[in-house]
Amino acid sequence: MRIPVIAVAAALAAAVVTQAQSAAEAKPIHVVPGPGTPLQDAIDAAAPNDAILIANGIYPEAIVVTKPLEIRNHLHGLVRVDPGCAATTTLEIAADQVNITNVQFHGGSQDTIAIHGRERIKLSNVNGINRCGGRGIHLSTSTRVTLSRVNATGAPAAIRIADLVAGANVRMSSPAAAGDSSLAAPVALLLESIAPNALQISQGEFYDAAAAAIELHDADGVRIRGGLAFSNTLASGVVVDAASSDNVISSVRFNYNGIDITDNGTSNCWRSNRNPSGAPLTGNGSQAGCP
Repeated sequence: MRIPVIAVAAALAAAVVTQAQSAAEAKPIHVVPGPGTPLQDAIDAAAPNDAILIANGIYPEAIVVTKPLEIRNHLHGLVRVDPGCAATTTLEIAADQVNITNVQFHGGSQDTIAIHGRERIKLSNVNGINRCGGRGIHLSTSTRVTLSRVNATGAPAAIRIADLVAGANVRMSSPAAAGDSSLAAPVALLLESIAPNALQISQGEFYDAAAAAIELHDADGVRIRGGLAFSNTLASGVVVDAASSDNVISSVRFNYNGIDITDNGTSNCWRSNRNPSGAPLTGNGSQAGCP
């Protein structure tokens, strides 16, 4: 059946009006430091798709985001959300379509930032700093996530990404992650149970880890391009376990590692990686698995 052009035009016009109404209904909510939990109170009071605009200062509270929101520091100074080590998680993203920009999160005995089972999440210029024995950023079972210029510290991993399904479309660009070498066997970036074509990482810096800068466990089809991987003179740059295959690690600079590459997997591609000093890379990475 052919739909009349007038009916199609009317439907499109109605959609545009609905979107304009939604945009008009969204409102900014300003938050300033103060007693109690001003940031969580603002989140609770907001309507879906509102913008939470945070003034500079320290917010000693843990927060849970339960609806689609934009949360950002709009004054370009320091915004630090820090409940200390008493809280389990400093920031829990428990909704889809959350966008957070220019905010530092510290603390949390388990995770500083936790994102589990969500979609359409964006973090930009966000810090997850954990010196309580937990992870800085913990992402799992999520899709359509963009992490841009995030900075994380923690143990047993500064950043853990896990349980991604094929085609999850998780992208991380220009991250910086440091393990906490004062704790047992930390890594800067831990990738576990990653399905093919789920994860791309570009221009990351992963360093100061006691075991390895990057570890891949049961990870397939991950793309890591550019950046820096170094641990210290006793640890490894990148370790790939026997259950990991078809990953591509290219144009990465390896430096200050006991062993640069340990590849126990299958058909992994190591292309155009180098030591800035010009010294040959140590370990067993090769281009044999390159497509």
